[in-house]
Amino acid sequence: MGALVRVISGAAYKFDWPDACALASHDLFVANGKGNSVTELDATTGALVRVISDTAYKFNSPDALASSGGHLFVANGFGKSVTELLVTT
Repeated sequence: MGALVRVISGAAYKFDWPDACALASHDLFVANGKGNSVTELDATTGALVRVISDTAYKFNSPDALASSGGHLFVANGFGKSVTELLVTT
């Protein structure tokens, strides 16, 4: 069994039914299925970077994530769509 490194929780992260995680660059992205948002964390420290939540992103129950080449792809279960974000810093 592996050793526990950390548990990330708290109101600041706005986790609302976190469904999926993906690494992109040095960040960890967490899809919040009920919250219609994506939480971005520093993968090294677990510190909150930002919560991405705006109607412009057309999130609708994001429930899967994938990353490639500085892009994050968010599958929206109820929206029947995929949102692509540029995440290169």
